[in-house]
Amino acid sequence: MDDSPPQVEIIGTTSSLLGEGLLIQNGRPIWLDIDGQKVFWDQNELHLAEDIPSVIFEAHEDNLLIGTHRGIKRLTKSGALELCCELQGHNPDQFRLNDGCKRGDESYLVGAMSQTEHARYAGSIYRFNLSGTVTKFDWPCHIPNSFIELPDGRILISDSFKQTVFSVRIDGEKLTASVWHKATGHQTPDGGCLLPDGRVAIAMWNGACIRLFEQDGTVVQNLPVPALRPTNCKYDPQSKKLFV
Repeated sequence: MDDSPPQVEIIGTTSSLLGEGLLIQNGRPIWLDIDGQKVFWDQNELHLAEDIPSVIFEAHEDNLLIGTHRGIKRLTKSGALELCCELQGHNPDQFRLNDGCKRGDESYLVGAMSQTEHARYAGSIYRFNLSGTVTKFDWPCHIPNSFIELPDGRILISDSFKQTVFSVRIDGEKLTASVWHKATGHQTPDGGCLLPDGRVAIAMWNGACIRLFEQDGTVVQNLPVPALRPTNCKYDPQSKKLFV
């Protein structure tokens, strides 16, 4: 396995308590600070006083579709929030949303996790669309992360608490999961993306690297990064760079 250092360029030094939700728009990163309740977008720093943001599903010129602990919302550059979809069965007093994705069929997936006791209380996986249809799957996942859709329809969802990436298939209202990668030591899989060559890139929290995989889960390479706890990575086809 090749662990040679990649070319790393620091493009920003904005501080985040828990930086997440990375998304690339027109070659520029958009991300958020979960603990700081902030969204960083086009040199704007938007503070969400009443919502805990955790994931950005898509970006438009004048709004972002994001997940907060109070539901799926649209955020404008003025900081205004509009509720788009309420997740039936989700309790915002005990749980917050974590990672998620938009799928090729135009539906969305998002995970929820306990705000205080990850080990004691398992989180949930939801599927929703913007017409308001919501499915809550019966699969206990304590800290849902990654949410990478593969060309064959599988979705890679990590349970960071279990240090495990699962290969997930969804058929109607049924979700089945099998182990795809089990991390060792103190490392745990976090966010990631599919690369143009078909490999999978996943940020390894406590691993100071981005781990590259074949789609069958075979580890190909570790790309060292100058941060012990990278939380996410996204590939930008415009600049042909991997943002972390």
